[in-house]
Amino acid sequence: MSNSLGGKIGPSEDLLDDIEFRSAADAMDLPPPLFSGDKEQGWPDGFSTDRTVVYVQDQPLPSTIQGFGLNVEVNS
Repeated sequence: MSNSLGGKIGPSEDLLDDIEFRSAADAMDLPPPLFSGDKEQGWPDGFSTDRTVVYVQDQPLPSTIQGFGLNVEVNS
């Protein structure tokens, strides 16, 4: 992400989670600063071999997605 704020991500438009940008250190009387870097997001759905990623920005806030990465953990 580059100079971004807001947005939601999930496996479908019906199952989206907010991407958090505010930390406990941010002043509550100011908007959070624009974020540049990587964000980790848990997945709200179970396992599947066929996966879709949906990103939605439904607020009038800047959002630039520079790429998606996948980190898979397998328990055996």
